[in-house]
Amino acid sequence: HKNKRHLTIGRHRDQCRVRGTDNGIGLYLNCAEGWEYYGGKCFYFSPDKLTWAQSRDECITRGGHLVIIGSLEDMEPEDKFWIGLTDSINENEWLWVDNSALSTRFWLGNQEPDDRIGEYGEYPEGEDCARMGELGGTKDAKSWLDANCNSIVTVCVSHAGGWQRRQSRA
Repeated sequence: HKNKRHLTIGRHRDQCRVRGTDNGIGLYLNCAEGWEYYGGKCFYFSPDKLTWAQSRDECITRGGHLVIIGSLEDMEPEDKFWIGLTDSINENEWLWVDNSALSTRFWLGNQEPDDRIGEYGEYPEGEDCARMGELGGTKDAKSWLDANCNSIVTVCVSHAGGWQRRQSRA
């Protein structure tokens, strides 16, 4: 049929595009500038290495929060980065940045969390922040590790903005 619309979904750096093939006008689900759309959410990958607390504050300033993980599908990025999980208030009571209790666990084997103070006692406060990434070359990026709350990569997440009609980019 001549007027039948076929929808395609394309991923762009800062938006998810749903484009009609008949007139080039599309619906766009927007993320803020510098954020990337993935799986219904917007992600910000900071170029700066920050502490866990600095990362939490940076995400809030940008209108999001550190990543909260509820399933294996939420753990796609393959780099070391902070997640929004800490036991800094009460040792061994892990809470998400929204104060929800930890229900799903993806700690690395039986060895994490270990609240390690460092090989030479360089982290006397222990490890109170959680991060994604590998441990000692295991290449298991789909695991959590507790870590000293010093500087690593920040990944923030927020909800995607509303839909907007406009001319599609070809």
